[in-house]
Amino acid sequence: MPESPKVPTALHAVTPSHEARRGKMSLGMVSGASVADVLDLIAARHLAANGQIDEAEMLLSLRVSSSTPSTTLDMLARVMIRKGEFGKARQLWLTILERDPENQAAKSALSRLRTPWLAIAVAKRICILAAISLGVTLAMIGLFALSGLRFYQDGPPVSLSKVEPVGASALTAPKSHAVALPTNTHAPAVSEQASSAPWEHPRRRMPPLFTVSGATVTTNLMETQVVFHEGLFPYRCEFAQSARLRLEEAGRAIAEHAPDCWVIVEGHTDSDPLPASSPFKDNYTLAMHRALAAVEVLKTTPIPTGDILIASAGNLPSIFPGDDYDTKVRNRTVVIRLLPKTTTDERTGEDTL
Repeated sequence: MPESPKVPTALHAVTPSHEARRGKMSLGMVSGASVADVLDLIAARHLAANGQIDEAEMLLSLRVSSSTPSTTLDMLARVMIRKGEFGKARQLWLTILERDPENQAAKSALSRLRTPWLAIAVAKRICILAAISLGVTLAMIGLFALSGLRFYQDGPPVSLSKVEPVGASALTAPKSHAVALPTNTHAPAVSEQASSAPWEHPRRRMPPLFTVSGATVTTNLMETQVVFHEGLFPYRCEFAQSARLRLEEAGRAIAEHAPDCWVIVEGHTDSDPLPASSPFKDNYTLAMHRALAAVEVLKTTPIPTGDILIASAGNLPSIFPGDDYDTKVRNRTVVIRLLPKTTTDERTGEDTL
């Protein structure tokens, strides 16, 4: 029996070295995660790298459940360490070890928590807080001292008993000595309503909708999807007659309308288990090979190779529900997901990533 082909078992960048040269984040390996988990993990890593720790925690916490991948829990634990919440981080790593007792990353992290490193980290934070408190206290003392000095320079208060009354005719308005203060004419005007509005999490900068023949393009607040109407792979990894044309057209449209997006090619299969004679280990492996085949076609289009990622969904979830033969053939395909690289603050319109 021929040896099963070895393929990546999780989402990864097609050309990680190219991404490293461009100074972008290395996605690494995310084993056993759904595409939604992977997308949130990418966004959380971006937020944490830019110092937005609370936003990263909020994004990851929404994914915590009994089926959350270990990679997401590990990322959340590291965010907790950044926030100084060592107890929560320890509990997350213990949860990882309950699911996977051989997880070396969790073992190493817990080992470090049991060493003097934790005491040193806590001591550093206490010293930083003490230094900040001391600085604020000295600043307040300085302000009070300056206020008192100004009070005595203006002279002691005048007793009301020594003030002689004057006639109304002697009262004259003082001459005006108003000085025009310089204004920044280039500063953007911010309305009072906008300045008092509560902070909202920045939204992703979604690309405009476009059309691809033989496919449906939909979008939401997180991503844009290109779903082909017909299955691109009627048998194993062999393209259908019009599959290459559909992928090439989709690649050109994506390069034109969504140049600032990650292009995630997600392989799919039908619900039937593979026979024992199949060269592929399981549906997950077959779906990964289909994604790789589609990527080879997309690399011939104007899409930058470094922006293309691959993923495998196996046979779950089904794109088109149903158990008849035609529906199963339609599920033997790939879905193209577009994830924006930048987000936009709705109040200012500025990019936040």
